[in-house]
Amino acid sequence: MFGFVFKNEKTLQVNGTEQAKMVILRRRIAQKNLLTQSPSLQLLLMLKYLDLIGEAQPRTVVSGLVKYIPLEDMQNRKVCVLCNLKPASMRGIKSQAMVLAASNSDHTKVELVEPPQGAAVGERVTFPGFDGLPDDVLNPKKKVWETVQVDLHTDKELVARYKDLPFTTSAGVCRVASITEGSIR
Repeated sequence: MFGFVFKNEKTLQVNGTEQAKMVILRRRIAQKNLLTQSPSLQLLLMLKYLDLIGEAQPRTVVSGLVKYIPLEDMQNRKVCVLCNLKPASMRGIKSQAMVLAASNSDHTKVELVEPPQGAAVGERVTFPGFDGLPDDVLNPKKKVWETVQVDLHTDKELVARYKDLPFTTSAGVCRVASITEGSIR
């Protein structure tokens, strides 16, 4: 789950140089437990995530990833999800999080951002040097996600990054399978 924080904003220092104001995404590891594709929605996939940060109720996530990733390839996988966006309705279904995926430059290939094998479901994904608690829900008027998303990418080693900082769990860094220098959304 990714989480952004304005109240705990911190200046990012790289090699002693101020790079940017960093806001913390509320990001967690989620397990896809129940996937369904509605024939009436065609391009949309509904995902139910259980055991996400110890929440009592599963979250419903609606995604357009089914266009790029077959349903059977998405079943029972751990993924990184952004959980503090304001819930949004997609064709009448409320989506309560967003699955993070990388795409190549022409958006013809898409892959899930995946945590390392030992990462626990519900574990927070962090950026080295940044701590603090994310806001429960990002203020959509401040365009936080839109501002930060442009700096999310994969590198030549397939590591998911915010600027130069890797998406990190206690088990290691989050990666994609093959997209180098891709954008993450």
